[in-house]
Amino acid sequence: MSSTCKTPNLPVTSILFVSETQIIGAGYDCCPYLFQQVGNGWEVVQKLDGGAKKSVQGGSNSAMNKFKQMDSRAQASGGDTELSTTHQNTITCVRAFSNYSDQVTKISTTGIDGKLVVWDLLSVGVSGVKVR
Repeated sequence: MSSTCKTPNLPVTSILFVSETQIIGAGYDCCPYLFQQVGNGWEVVQKLDGGAKKSVQGGSNSAMNKFKQMDSRAQASGGDTELSTTHQNTITCVRAFSNYSDQVTKISTTGIDGKLVVWDLLSVGVSGVKVR
């Protein structure tokens, strides 16, 4: 049996089964999402990254800093492309952050932006998640 979850989000590149009825997925949206099984299908129930647009700091080296940021994020243009998410490019991997129990309270994500982010699921309102 197969199931498809159509969402308005961009495609998912990595998933983590956290229970028989819950999946955390992330990808081209640069944000992890919690998916829940509903009947025979799946639906997005929560965006895990509240995010906030970061302010751009000026200064004498602002042009050089902007170039370095563009280069490290593999961006082609110099326009205002700062996203309101923690990751600034595609998330390529989602993993359980082990705390040596069957209860998962944290996950980690890595992405093309070079960031490794550890997410505290309890702080974003996700609880009772167990690795199966």
